[in-house]
Amino acid sequence: MISILYDIFKNWSAKGSVYIISDPHFRDTESFEFRTAQGKLPANINTIDALAEYQINEINKVCHKNDTLICLGDVGDIECIKRLKAGHKVLILGNHDRGKDYYMRKINYIMDNAHGTVEIDLNMYRVEDNKLFDEVYAGPLMISDKILLSHEPIIPCPNYLVNLCGHVHAKKHRFKIKKKLYYNFCAEAIDYKPVSLAELIKHGLLSGVKDIHEVTVAGAVARKQSKSKAE
Repeated sequence: MISILYDIFKNWSAKGSVYIISDPHFRDTESFEFRTAQGKLPANINTIDALAEYQINEINKVCHKNDTLICLGDVGDIECIKRLKAGHKVLILGNHDRGKDYYMRKINYIMDNAHGTVEIDLNMYRVEDNKLFDEVYAGPLMISDKILLSHEPIIPCPNYLVNLCGHVHAKKHRFKIKKKLYYNFCAEAIDYKPVSLAELIKHGLLSGVKDIHEVTVAGAVARKQSKSKAE
């Protein structure tokens, strides 16, 4: 379990691992043409359907039924989401995505050939599961005191947070804006393989991220000193 997550999100890692990816753009023509032009397609992949199959396979290699998969937006064809093995799926909506309801998982229990019986027998029901996302968020999401998920990079991002984002296809997995480090999870930036959140934390994701109270106090001191000099 990832202990630093807020309690409401600890179930993500209760039985398995948490993986992150962004901008798969499954079967999206514009995205495929961009990746082709930028030379960012995997080796021997030259059609939009082949890329979709490749991405599904790469995700399913590491993300299984006890794991949580977080997608930071720009899903593409939702039929591909239905084929992912992750037992729990989370989506932060991107600028190319539709409304929340379109991506939410829906499970319906349908009774066939009902005869008006009072007793309920679960064998009388068939289950319809669209196998989409268990949680869908329309905007940025803080999942711990220091970790902020978003689709677009949050600029500027406070020094007491690390921003895990997507959207910026031209950027590498780790990039800086005004000396602030960001983590980019666009599929092509991470070789189309989901990244383990626990491994990121283990290898220093939060190193250098300051405590919010430390940042607040330092800011107040700096303002006080600046005011004194002006006087």
